[in-house]
Amino acid sequence: MKNSTTTTATIEALKKIFTIEGLPETLVSDNGPQFASSDFTNFCKKNGIQYLGTAPFQPASNGEAERFVRTFKNHFKKIFNENPNKDIALFQCLSTYCTTPNPKTGKSPAELLYGRLIPEHHSNTTTTSSQTLPNKFKTNEAVYARNFAKGHRWIEATIIKPIGTKMYLVKTNRGLWKCHQNQLKLRSEATDS
Repeated sequence: MKNSTTTTATIEALKKIFTIEGLPETLVSDNGPQFASSDFTNFCKKNGIQYLGTAPFQPASNGEAERFVRTFKNHFKKIFNENPNKDIALFQCLSTYCTTPNPKTGKSPAELLYGRLIPEHHSNTTTTSSQTLPNKFKTNEAVYARNFAKGHRWIEATIIKPIGTKMYLVKTNRGLWKCHQNQLKLRSEATDS
């Protein structure tokens, strides 16, 4: 049943996830036929899951999910272009997503789900010293980090460590964030505009 979207295949896939993660209180999806069947309705009722479908023919009504899908596709394409292996690209996309703090909560999805920080994904690719670029910021350097949530556009942060040549783990008053170097400025250079 690999790649099947039938109700039975959907229920089996969800059972595997729920066995590991636990049963959700609410499940939101589009109105695909696999979710509209009586079998799926019974599955949700039997497991105490409230099922919510989006408005018919209006997938954008779940804007957050639509943004995630768009972001995921772009990230997947970029990784896949560098290394055309679907499994590796999928792993890298999901592990990055699961360990990247949300600007609104300051916590990663994995941290919210498991209640603890999960180490970020480490690539097993090797880089020669001639390919390695110097990091723009140094550990413990005082910076401003771009804030995409409510409030000031830039908030005070401190570089914890580089996680690649262009990504940094920074400490803010909202928790630990992963930031691209383009989302960081030395405090002397940043303005709150």
